[in-house]
Amino acid sequence: RPTYAVLFTPTSTRSLAGWTATRTTVVLDVLDEVASRLEEWRHGPGGWTRRDVQAPHPGTLGVSAMHDVHREPDPLAEALLVNYTDFLTPDSLMLGQTGRDGLEVLKSRPRYFDAAGMRVEQRHARSRDGTQVPYFIVWPARPRDDGRNPTVLYGYGGFEIPMQPSYSGTIGSQWLAGGGVHVLANIRGGGEFGPAWHQAALRSQRQNAFDDFAAVAEDLIARGVTRAEHLGIEGGSNGGLLVGTVMLQRPELFRAVVCQVPLLDMRRFHLLL
Repeated sequence: RPTYAVLFTPTSTRSLAGWTATRTTVVLDVLDEVASRLEEWRHGPGGWTRRDVQAPHPGTLGVSAMHDVHREPDPLAEALLVNYTDFLTPDSLMLGQTGRDGLEVLKSRPRYFDAAGMRVEQRHARSRDGTQVPYFIVWPARPRDDGRNPTVLYGYGGFEIPMQPSYSGTIGSQWLAGGGVHVLANIRGGGEFGPAWHQAALRSQRQNAFDDFAAVAEDLIARGVTRAEHLGIEGGSNGGLLVGTVMLQRPELFRAVVCQVPLLDMRRFHLLL
């Protein structure tokens, strides 16, 4: 009978985003507290051994092997293509090698704004039922310290899709460069922490997603990042349903709503189109 070794077990804050395999190594793409990390697993006489890959962090990584099983000898048997991006770094394609550190940038999207002085911070808000909800704050180069920062809070929370760090030339050049604060909420309903995080906001528990989003808004105000009169919320599609609902439930928390392509009439959802 075959024997099996467990290489990854999810936790409440870690989930498996993907994996690839070279000739000798299994490479895991792990979503850890909403940021990507890479792990190498190699089998030897003593069993499986694990190695953390030194890669940019915190951001969003993707990895794929270049090994061709039909080509021997294969000069690319241990080569890896790694994609990386975050709020302040354009998407970059890098070349790596298993068993060693160091990634060579092969190609990158252009930079659309000057990120000097800007920074990213991850915080947690406490939702109504006590759940810790992570969110990212992207600070401009010169934020205000009086709680009057113009702030946009973005959310989605659906279909087990994680909201991870990504680069936006529009947000950077038109919002951050002008002194605005950008916030990304990782509310339940998404896939940030695996299936359980998604399932915690389905059907009769859907209110959890709305409470999570409101909790992030409350936390921003309580911590002095902004005030209700300077806070706007934004979401599209499922996120449009999110901000449309929160707009009605908690209107005292913000003064602007960008509700994009929403499907708000859920009672007639099956009759649309």
